Amino acid sequence: MPKTSEYLTAMWIDRVRPTDDKEQKRRDKEIPSLYFRVRSKSEGGSKSWVLIYTDPETRRRKNYVLEDIPPNSKCWELAKTKAREALHLIQTQGMTPRALAAERQETRHRLEEEAKRKALKIKDLIPLYEPFISHLKRPDEIIRELTNIGKSNLGAKPISQLTVQDLNEFIAQASDLGNTKRTINKKITMLYGLVNKLHKKQVISEEDVRLPPKPEKQAETDSSHDRRYFQPEERKALIEAAKNTKSPWLYPAIILSLNTGIRPQSLFSLIWRDIDWNSNTLLLRAEHMKTKDTWRIPLNQNASDVLKKRKEYLIDKGHYSDDALIFSTRRYLSVHRHDWNNAFRKLVQEAGLDPTITWYNMRHDFASRLVMAGVSLYTVKELMCHKNITTTQVYAHLAPDLKSAAVRLLEKL
Repeated sequence: MPKTSEYLTAMWIDRVRPTDDKEQKRRDKEIPSLYFRVRSKSEGGSKSWVLIYTDPETRRRKNYVLEDIPPNSKCWELAKTKAREALHLIQTQGMTPRALAAERQETRHRLEEEAKRKALKIKDLIPLYEPFISHLKRPDEIIRELTNIGKSNLGAKPISQLTVQDLNEFIAQASDLGNTKRTINKKITMLYGLVNKLHKKQVISEEDVRLPPKPEKQAETDSSHDRRYFQPEERKALIEAAKNTKSPWLYPAIILSLNTGIRPQSLFSLIWRDIDWNSNTLLLRAEHMKTKDTWRIPLNQNASDVLKKRKEYLIDKGHYSDDALIFSTRRYLSVHRHDWNNAFRKLVQEAGLDPTITWYNMRHDFASRLVMAGVSLYTVKELMCHKNITTTQVYAHLAPDLKSAAVRLLEKL
């Protein structure tokens, strides 16, 4: 410790020089804990303002360097101010400003990490979920379905912010797209399975990522109604109403749907290059297919004729090219889901049909008519672009006469 006569002076601060092997320091008379320290040449010869204090917990003496204060007499008053602030923190909170800043930074970092976890969306959880389902039979289909859910309204917000209203909106949209209640239940179960599995595996915490209460399961008793086909007079009324519509894309889209059963997502992604006029077939590209496979389906005369007339119309308007969309709006823009959905609702109303009928009923009508005409389920599977025959077998009940005819073959044996 310095002698009483060796208190800090401005002259000493400015004139002191490092010695070869001895540290020098003098204390401030007003604040005895504040020192001006000069390291020896062997220690680098640095100068600094230092606070020497007693740790409130350990009762040990500690040094705290007042950083960012130039070591000269002009900054003496600033050093005193910083020393008083530091002593106040040590006395009231038991830590130095540096320790307090480190704690605040740690707290800030923790809150930022917590905010990141609470901001997780469905798309962020899918890669974390993949390792836990790799042993399942078709994990790629699960991931694909979850990815599609992540592109819906449920994927627009962090999972922790989703509400019951968001889930109900998702269910309504899925229903508008032609999903059966069974399919909707499956989608909801997949979503909750994703979050619950990551909770169980402690990948995410329930405090950070939590879904609202799971909606009640959709009653699946009307699945046959969801797959209903048209009566001849209903089909005729729909076509006549489409002929009179002001949307030039709607009538050909209706005719092509009734004669191919293409899903609307694939239908409105078709470009003219997808048609092979020589073989009279249509290419359905994998990126727009539910199965994520490429399919080629035949076109009957009705479908071929309406496409040729559509082509002539666009050539006449000067908007035809091989890479242009087959179906586009009046301004030659993409026909989005809300466009064809709203247009079909109005069409159903104008035709005087059951208002619960959706665009997807044309796909079911296509499959139902084939089965009732005696076409093999395996052929229907290929025309419907089903990946599994079990999906096509829901239409098997429409061919009871075929079963009777089959067993009658045994009568001649």
